[in-house]
Amino acid sequence: MAFEINFTNGRVAKLVEDGIVDDTYSVKLVGKNVTAYGEVIAENFIKLLENSANTVSPTNPIAGELWFNTKNEAVDNIPSKSVGVYDGTKWKILGAVSVATTEPTLPLEGDLWYDTTNNQLKVYNGSTFQVVGPDYSSVDGKNGPITETIADTGATNHIVTKIYSATEGAPGSTKVLAISSKDAEFTPAETIAGFSTIKPGIQLSSTISDAQFTGSASQFGGLETTDFLRATANDTTSGTLGVLNDSGLTIGVDSDLTISINGDNVSIENTTSDGDINFDVSVGGIATTAMTIDGTTGLTTVSGDPTAALGVATKQYVDSAESDAESNANTYTDTAEANAISSSNTYTDNAITNLKNSASSGYDTLGEIETRIGEVSTASTSGLALKVDKAGDTMTGALTLSGAPTSDLHAATKKYVDDSMKSQTIYMSLDTRGLTNSGISSLLNTLAPPADLLPGTRAHIAGTSQNVTSVVTTTSRNFIGYGAFLTGVTVTSTVNDPGRNNYLVFQVNITGGSWEYVSG
Repeated sequence: MAFEINFTNGRVAKLVEDGIVDDTYSVKLVGKNVTAYGEVIAENFIKLLENSANTVSPTNPIAGELWFNTKNEAVDNIPSKSVGVYDGTKWKILGAVSVATTEPTLPLEGDLWYDTTNNQLKVYNGSTFQVVGPDYSSVDGKNGPITETIADTGATNHIVTKIYSATEGAPGSTKVLAISSKDAEFTPAETIAGFSTIKPGIQLSSTISDAQFTGSASQFGGLETTDFLRATANDTTSGTLGVLNDSGLTIGVDSDLTISINGDNVSIENTTSDGDINFDVSVGGIATTAMTIDGTTGLTTVSGDPTAALGVATKQYVDSAESDAESNANTYTDTAEANAISSSNTYTDNAITNLKNSASSGYDTLGEIETRIGEVSTASTSGLALKVDKAGDTMTGALTLSGAPTSDLHAATKKYVDDSMKSQTIYMSLDTRGLTNSGISSLLNTLAPPADLLPGTRAHIAGTSQNVTSVVTTTSRNFIGYGAFLTGVTVTSTVNDPGRNNYLVFQVNITGGSWEYVSG
């Protein structure tokens, strides 16, 4: 009589007829009145013990059935030498990770899969497999942070975090981008490219070009972001700015302006060929170029002639001053000479007139005086011959006056005239090229000996470049001296000494022994 074989849940598994051995499932079902049933039952026990160990999965498996894959490769998602369980539709690895090159089919949440292509362990989250570790794929190479132990040259170990960077599909291109360490600086015992030493903090590789920190930060080293000057935008600083090297400062898109140090000298250079250097100021709110250094000629020009005593003198100003000085000097010398002669004549004439007017009647002519003298002297003729004739006479000796004149028409003494001439200011032009102030003083000592002048006498000199173009045969009075003559020459004068002020003042020192520099 047939009987039913039921599953654990009560569902009928099979109706087994008498006298047969049913092989619907992995284990055989023995019907009534079957002979030699002991062998069948014993084999069933063996299958249960070995979990149906075979190179292929059991035929007609039932939910919950176990199978041990003996093949040297995965079969039906069961890795080699692993036990799988049948879930009613497919085989799943039991108590282990699915090891395969492709992800398992119909996975359940929490299933593990070791991806042998990328050498990564992954877990199913209900919708997709997520990487458990490592974070990088073996196909690409190491990538991301990995904690490692590095020994230094003193055999001391240091735990660090290496940050690797890989190129997709090129595992051999992996490089260490950065190393993070808390230890004091040390030298690795084994060479690490880009890290000759490892310092505390996060250190970037020196062999990866353009490696840098990129992003936004509110503070750096305790400083606010507003404490830094921008390199790519206009910015200001409330502190001082120093460039502590001799190469100095470069300004301009084309690096046109440089300020540098050469020894003890400071250089300001416009590196553009023939480019000018302008010094601009705001005059009453209007931009004005006060001075220009011409890049083509190297000469300096200013905005106009000086109006202040210490203003920069232009060529036209010096030329004009030189011409005026020469004209004034000649005019002054001629006038002084004429005035001296006129004063002397007037003084003498007035003295004679006064003498005549002061005489009594009968004594106001030389004849009357001679008569009166003749009356008292037998030698009156010879006596009168020794006197100065009122109408004009020649003296055989010197005439000494009682003192310096105090009136315009008084006779002038030699000392009065000499002192007047010695104290006259001298105006002259002079080729000053190559001359120092002491050199000019020495030259003045020769041209205008201080012994012939009074202390404090001044000389105003227009510094020029002079070249002799012709020699004149006539002679003219030299305005530097007051009694000498020299052969005249024709010169061309140009202001050509930009290295010094072209309007100089010297004076005879207080002892009267030498000329000394005053200003200019």
